[in-house]
Amino acid sequence: MNDDNGRPPEQALPHGARGACGGVERLPRAGRPRLGWMCRRPANLRRDDDGAVTVELALSSALVLAPMLLGLSDLSLYMLGVGRVDQGIAAAVQHVIANADGGNTGEITASVIAAAQSGAGDDTIAVTVNDVFICYPLGASPTRQGAATPPCGDGDDPVQYVEVVATSAYTPLFDYPLIDPVIPIEITTRVRVGGGDG
Repeated sequence: MNDDNGRPPEQALPHGARGACGGVERLPRAGRPRLGWMCRRPANLRRDDDGAVTVELALSSALVLAPMLLGLSDLSLYMLGVGRVDQGIAAAVQHVIANADGGNTGEITASVIAAAQSGAGDDTIAVTVNDVFICYPLGASPTRQGAATPPCGDGDDPVQYVEVVATSAYTPLFDYPLIDPVIPIEITTRVRVGGGDG
C-alpha cells in the first residue's frame, strides 16, 4: 500500500540479507539511486591501490621536470641579460653614428657610455670606448693599430673605427656543476668613422 503521499513505502531486504554497510539495507524508493557503495569499510579502502601507478609516475616525472624547469628559468634570465647588453650596444652605435666626426671620439666617450647604459636600462653595465685604426696595406692582410694616430706605412690606407665594448655578468639562481657561479656577458662592436679614402 502507498503512504499518505501516494508513494510506495521503502521495503526491507529478504530476511538474512546484508546491506553494503553490514546491516539490513532497505530498498530505495522508486527513482532514487542506491548509495550503498558509499559505505565501504575502512579496511577495504586501505587495501584499494587503484591509481598508485599514476601517483608514482607523477612523482618520478616531477623529479625530472623540476630541474629542467629550474634550468630553463636560469637560461631565460641569462638570455634576458644578453638582450639588455645588446640593446645597450645598439644605442651606443646609433649615438656614435650621429655624433662621431673623425677624431672627436674622446669628446663623445661619456655620452656614448650614457647612451649604452640608457639603452640597456641598466647603469651597472660597464662600457669602454676606444679608437681603433686598421691599416689596409696593398697586397697584405689588414693590421689593427690601437694608437691615437695610425702608424701605417707609405701607401697604406688607415681606417678609423670607434670600438664599443659592453660587459655585464649574470649570477644563476642555482649552482650547477661545471658552470661558473658568475657568467660573463660581453658584446663588442665597431663603427667606422673615418679614413678609407685610398
